[in-house]
Amino acid sequence: MTINPQADQWLNANAGAVYPAVAFEQPGYMVKGRVAEVPRIVTTPSLNGTGDEESYVISIDVLPGSQVVVGKSGERVAAQPGMRVSIWIRKGAFANALAAAISKAGASGLAVGGTLAVRRDADGQGKPGMTAPHMFTVQYAAPVAETVMPASMLGGPFDGGQVTMPQAPAQAPAADMFAGQQQAPAPSGGDLF
Repeated sequence: MTINPQADQWLNANAGAVYPAVAFEQPGYMVKGRVAEVPRIVTTPSLNGTGDEESYVISIDVLPGSQVVVGKSGERVAAQPGMRVSIWIRKGAFANALAAAISKAGASGLAVGGTLAVRRDADGQGKPGMTAPHMFTVQYAAPVAETVMPASMLGGPFDGGQVTMPQAPAQAPAADMFAGQQQAPAPSGGDLF
């Protein structure tokens, strides 16, 4: 495993998040979770020192079945269900995969309560003097919409208030997000979901 102290130094100086960052250290690592906060854009110095660049930061609450580590080099731990973590995305293949997943879900962006699944599949072709870019599969399911109906329609001794009822999901549940796709082997040898 290659550790990039410059990348860790950058992350420590520019994290802007109070949650540990996901580290997709090798192909097969994946994380799935519920979007916990409105995603934000953070401007940071570029790793190669050519100016500033923007990162899209997503905070999620990890769901069972995730196989990824979080934290800084030397302090990494396995992500546990319920742990809140941050996913940092820069322009390029990862951002393109996220945009395609959002579009495929029929959404206009990530929403709090939506389900996001990200898997590092392989490494792309690197340019001379640069590390190869990681290639990702990303899937997204928008949160279940809610319908407000008068409590009087439910029967019983209500005071005329309203009750919020969830609608049936328009998409397959998150657990089926990668069903039918060829999957990279998971680091621990388990199923992806």
